[in-house]
Amino acid sequence: MTRKKLFTLFIYVSFALMGLTGCNDEAFDIDSVNKQTLLIMYPWSGTENSAGLYSDMVNNLNQIENAIKKNKGLKSTRVFVFMSTSATESSLFELTYNSSTFSVEHQMLENYTGTAYTTTEGLTNIIGEVKQQAEALNYALIIGGHGTGWNNISDWTDYPNQAKRKAALTTPMPSTYHRWHKPSRPTASRCSTSSSMPAI
Repeated sequence: MTRKKLFTLFIYVSFALMGLTGCNDEAFDIDSVNKQTLLIMYPWSGTENSAGLYSDMVNNLNQIENAIKKNKGLKSTRVFVFMSTSATESSLFELTYNSSTFSVEHQMLENYTGTAYTTTEGLTNIIGEVKQQAEALNYALIIGGHGTGWNNISDWTDYPNQAKRKAALTTPMPSTYHRWHKPSRPTASRCSTSSSMPAI
């Protein structure tokens, strides 16, 4: 078979395949696609003797639900919440809007025991579960906490007003630090960077 005939055959086959994949009796509704999936994580922030920020997180969730009700739905967005009621008791549920009762309902997906959610593997599993439940074009994540970032609360003195100074005295700053701060005054700041700062 000549090259010209092979090329012609290739063109015919290509158009035939395009016809098979392109013909669909059902119209595709772009509005039916889940545009965004939002995961709100409220892990336990307290101790054995204190509930930490639990009441504040509940208040935040109430405000989110009020916004959903005011908006009369989620508009191509799905919202999931991971919330801990103690250090070892947590749950994952979806917020859904009931247009009949004009209320927001909690659709329970999973209950968790233990503290695996504080590990990389545990967090990965939670995010994976949400993605499996609601694949989307975009994903968003909100995490509630004390706001110390990657620092442990033990790294702070009179938390959250003043950071320990010993890190600045014993730990050399990354090279990028000296680009923006004079190296002759590393201990002048009342809020120095701790040794847990990741490498840049």
